[in-house]
Amino acid sequence: MSASSITITVGSETIVMNELVSDNYASEHMARTATGIYRMRIRHSKEKQSASSSQLDRHNAELSFEEFPSVTYPNGRLTQVYVVIRNPIDALAADVDKLADGLSDWVKANNTALVNWISVF
Repeated sequence: MSASSITITVGSETIVMNELVSDNYASEHMARTATGIYRMRIRHSKEKQSASSSQLDRHNAELSFEEFPSVTYPNGRLTQVYVVIRNPIDALAADVDKLADGLSDWVKANNTALVNWISVF
């Protein structure tokens, strides 16, 4: 599981989220700011083995920001980003890490294009 708090930098703002709950291979952290609520959810599970594939571990990390209602957004608004990692149960963490780092670096370099619906690079 995770530590009792998680720190993430969003833009130039450092967000420290305190743990709300931690149980059954999952945790949730939250931080309230003047403009909204940040939440970080971390979940782990095992997928059922199928006849055509080996059993997979599944890991999910999700960060969301729920903006409070304002003049600009009378109903508020929610933005979420998340990643799912699925790996064979006997995979080496270092090998999975290399793949995850590659995707993370690519998304960081191309996030603006993705949000602008560009899919051909």
